[in-house]
Amino acid sequence: MATIALAGYPVATDFLKTDAAAGGANRGLVVIATSGGAPKTTLHAEQRYDESGDLAFVFYFTSPNVQYTDEAPTVRLDYTIAFVGGEFDGRVTCANGDIPAGTTFANLSAGTKNAISADVRGGDSSAQNFEGDGTQGSEVLSSLQQEPIFERSGVMRTLKDGSSYSDRSQDEDRIWAEECLIQKQVTKREVDAASQLTSSRFTVLPLQVNWVSKNNVTDIHSDIASRVTIDRSSEVQLRESYPPLSSLDNSWMYKTSGNWVKSLGQEGNFGYTNQPVYIFGDRALEDSKALFLTVLGLALGLFSALLVGVVSKLLDLTD
Repeated sequence: MATIALAGYPVATDFLKTDAAAGGANRGLVVIATSGGAPKTTLHAEQRYDESGDLAFVFYFTSPNVQYTDEAPTVRLDYTIAFVGGEFDGRVTCANGDIPAGTTFANLSAGTKNAISADVRGGDSSAQNFEGDGTQGSEVLSSLQQEPIFERSGVMRTLKDGSSYSDRSQDEDRIWAEECLIQKQVTKREVDAASQLTSSRFTVLPLQVNWVSKNNVTDIHSDIASRVTIDRSSEVQLRESYPPLSSLDNSWMYKTSGNWVKSLGQEGNFGYTNQPVYIFGDRALEDSKALFLTVLGLALGLFSALLVGVVSKLLDLTD
């Protein structure tokens, strides 16, 4: 019995090792630049992850200053949306299957350039240089300037406050909400297993969303309403979440407002969302670990009882 227990110990410790689930790391950056629109506008940025990990990114704009009347039925807003990071290459489609065109940093609007330049300085608020300390920003920016940035432009209509959309909405030539489909490889990070017997965890790093003015001077910008929704799967357990996710019937959800680097009207001001981290585990393997611990506990209990009995017999023989 002792030989079996000792022989099984390395296997047990190997099986019970915890995977080094990725925490903070670089993630995809989305920069939305606008011109026109109504005063006190809010950008709504919705990230919806299905059970496979693929993402539907929906965005639209609302304002309390919109009135649906014959005299002023809509408020026009011109936008560009830029997907920053090589992981987006070939993995994004918008509207009715349109693929954002590859462009260069030099061709971006002044506001988009400023947001990217600020992000790559590094730090825990950075999407593209999370591990940076502010000293390698020029190197990261130089690298990004050599890579394609995927951008799409369009025209949308501003909605009245209280309106809500979960997917693309179009009424004749008026687009109220836009949707981009993004493959899971952009936001999902597989974890290097701690052993050959385990590979149970993966991390989801939602996109960071920036909102800027095309001319780099914010005007209508009031807030970013960010929401992340992750469909719940029977095969997956939520292990850790920073900040915490709220549990719904069939999904998890996190809602927050944006942050701003300066004040409205100042040159260089832009809004950005924070950097949540979600770590998931394979439910079957996690349950196997729990069962293994139970069986191991019973085996050790039995072994201890037998050992006590043997020792007692030996003591009786020596009396």
